[in-house]
Order: sequence, then structure tokens, then C-alpha cells
Amino acid sequence: MRGSTSFDWNADSVETLKTMLASGRTSREIAAALGVTRNAVIGKSRRIGLNWAARKGKPRKRPLRRPRKRKPLPFIARFRIKPRKPSGPVHFKNLEDHHCRWIPGEPSTQLYCGAERVQGSSYCGMHTRAAYAHPSAKMRQQWAR
Repeated sequence: MRGSTSFDWNADSVETLKTMLASGRTSREIAAALGVTRNAVIGKSRRIGLNWAARKGKPRKRPLRRPRKRKPLPFIARFRIKPRKPSGPVHFKNLEDHHCRWIPGEPSTQLYCGAERVQGSSYCGMHTRAAYAHPSAKMRQQWAR
């Protein structure tokens, strides 16, 4: 009956669902016995409040674990920031992997900062802080208006 859009969940079919679930049958086996899809069996069992975890049969494959709670680091602290090495602007043609990608002036000049990049960022330490700075309380108040 795969692909069928309706099934009459009468008292007999619900009772069959309950007894087969209690005996440890899988949703696939129950679906085959009733002539419905596996999803129909799962959906009906959830709607009538049957507990799949409490059924007899195979134990759970893996126990539920609570994830360890870690205090998240502030966004900026995730980057290792080195002191900025003084260097002049770098033209687009001379840009290398270790150069900061911050455009200090007009984009039309094709000049980039050129300082050493921070690991995990496209920018040097100073420009990483500028790019990912959290707005101040005063700015948030202005935006809220």
C-alpha cells in the first residue's frame, strides 16, 4: 500500500500497533503487518503517545549523553592576534597569502593593508578587531530607534 494517501486507523489497527510495539517489533515490521508505510506507523504512534524507547527488544545502540558545557570564548579571542609588523600597502598584483586583505582606502586604488594575517582570518590583528567588533551599547540604542 506504499504511496497510498489514506488509511483508516480503526480500533483494531491501533490495538495491533500497540501489541506489536510492546512485543518489540520494529516500525518496518508493524507497517508490513498493517499494510501501511513505516512513517504512518511512526506518526500514529506519536500522535497517540506511544513510547518507542520503552518497548521490549533490542537495547538502544548508544546511550544518550549530555554534551559538556563549555563557556564560549568571545569572538575576537578565537583568533591568535600577533603584533602587527609594519609594512606598507600592497598592490593587488603583489598580494600574497600572508598579507592582510583589508582595503584601507578606496577600492579603486587596489591597495591592501599588507601586514601579516592572523591565523583563521583574512586580516591582521588590528583589522580583525575592527571587522568583527561588537557594537557598543550606544550604537545599539541608536539602531533600536
